[in-house]
Amino acid sequence: MSIMYYEIDQADRERINTFITDKWMSLLMVVHGEAVNLALADGWYACDGEEIVGLLTYRITGDSMEILSLDSLHEQQGIGSALLGKAVEKAKESGLRKISLITTNDNLNALRFYQKQGFDMVRIYPNVLEHARRMKPEIPMTGNDGIPLKHEIEMEMILKPEGAGIPIPGMPIPGMPIPGMAPPDFPIPGMTPPEGMPPGRPDEFLFKDQVTSLPNMAALWMLANEKVQALRAEGKQPAVVYLDVISMHSYNTHFGYDKGNELLRLIAETIDKEFGGSLLGRGPDDHFVLLYEYNGDDEIREKIDAINHSIREATDNTSEGVRAGVCALREDTDAVRGLDLARQALKDIGREMNANCGFYSPKRDDEFWKERYVVENFDTAMEKQWIKVFYQPIISTKTCEIEVLEALARWVDPERGMISPGDFIPVLSRHHLLYKLDLYMAEQVSREFKLRIAAGLPKIPVSVNFSAQDFDHVDVPGSLREIVERNGITPQDIIVEITEQDIAKGTDGFRLQLEQIRENGHRLWIDDFGSGYSSLNVITQYPVDRIKVDMDIIRHMDDNNGANRKILKALVGVCRELGMHTLSEGVETKEQQEFLSEIECEMLQGFYFYKPIPLEVYLQKNP
Repeated sequence: MSIMYYEIDQADRERINTFITDKWMSLLMVVHGEAVNLALADGWYACDGEEIVGLLTYRITGDSMEILSLDSLHEQQGIGSALLGKAVEKAKESGLRKISLITTNDNLNALRFYQKQGFDMVRIYPNVLEHARRMKPEIPMTGNDGIPLKHEIEMEMILKPEGAGIPIPGMPIPGMPIPGMAPPDFPIPGMTPPEGMPPGRPDEFLFKDQVTSLPNMAALWMLANEKVQALRAEGKQPAVVYLDVISMHSYNTHFGYDKGNELLRLIAETIDKEFGGSLLGRGPDDHFVLLYEYNGDDEIREKIDAINHSIREATDNTSEGVRAGVCALREDTDAVRGLDLARQALKDIGREMNANCGFYSPKRDDEFWKERYVVENFDTAMEKQWIKVFYQPIISTKTCEIEVLEALARWVDPERGMISPGDFIPVLSRHHLLYKLDLYMAEQVSREFKLRIAAGLPKIPVSVNFSAQDFDHVDVPGSLREIVERNGITPQDIIVEITEQDIAKGTDGFRLQLEQIRENGHRLWIDDFGSGYSSLNVITQYPVDRIKVDMDIIRHMDDNNGANRKILKALVGVCRELGMHTLSEGVETKEQQEFLSEIECEMLQGFYFYKPIPLEVYLQKNP
């Protein structure tokens, strides 16, 4: 057997996705309660001839590489070791500090394999998989050895030994399920060491953070539920706070890891002082976890502000301190679930640099479940044609006759009814699945041309929206050519729409593909023109046939003493001088129509004329 190894590229995605779904039934996996789409991950795969016999996927966050999956069909050939070796080589070339991975307590062979490869066990996350199953019920209840799957085990390989949080070499891999492991002999408030435990045993390093001397995650969860119960017994509401050190990676890079460790200890002491009497532990990397009595959002904001003020003073403003995600626990929410929600609240702060606190809202839970439904049912929705083409006519300003139809995606779900484009399109964008939707829409539109012609309707061209993401995943010009030829239509029948924001951020390769689309005979329109900051650059740098003025400009054309009216008039004039055609969307009133006609904008679209309708309704209205 001759095994060949390849790095995953876009051309391999379909084969890789099939391998993943055959092995794990889904392209989604859950890591610490976060849904991760393996279809987007980088990595390597091994082939025996045409058969894929091994796969490793990873993602890079900050200065770390996280192994998401590692699987091989013929381990006796050393495939897993070889794939892991490629990951280590990549991480070293990229200057990363460590490689981490998550395994479970059921497979002792896997634990020993990773230890042999140079990984050490650094944290245990008890009962995490119980929550994961609530999110993803198909996760198995038992593992390879029949041991109940309850715990995630985090393992690390440190590539730069001077880094913070170095694991202790030779940490033992337990020969029994994790639930039987006793707490260690070291001072953690509230944790009683078992009777007769010898001092200094290696298990200490499973429970105590070596930088801050705080409880680590394994120890924290041994104490968390007791703390929650105690607070509730006193009639108090517990809360989980997930804290992130701001720009820790930059601090380490500038001052070194020894100073970074000093900063972590300072922050731990400052948090403990401000939240006295609370349960505080060290989380992964540059994070801390706090469980305390909740007394309102304002109190937390004041405490975080006080912590940051103290840290800035102590570090001469070289550190900005921390940001926090907060989840006040409801009666039906345990500490593990609370941590997931607090982590999400922190993530939702995003790049709002003025916000140091984010608070979980039950609304976020609804959004999460909606997102999961979209991702997991998207392929089915296309296969069963729950996603339908709705057509919105575009008319000539002069004649008011329909000249073009715009194709709009509408998800009509048999269980949930109409799913708004505002709900599913952003989700597909985040998961880099828009290319599937856009090509599906182009295919459906091309097929429905025949139905419109058979009904005796004029062969009106249709505009189809494409995303800049599409051009990173597929050969858009080639795919469009195949769709057109397969359905017996011409390139002039399909107009390609790209948003101004996408075009403004386009690469040289993106530009070349747009030029190829026009050379193939398709017209190119810029959608949402005027919604960004690069409008004039866009129309001078790209081969565009028509600009589509953003509806917000039309909607607010009388604001600021009619400033948008002047802008629109000038814009239409500039486009006319450049030989470029114009279209205004979002027309909702007669006044707007008359103004746009007066400035000689050539085409109009909006609810004032027509709303989007499916093909069957369109055929009924045009018998």
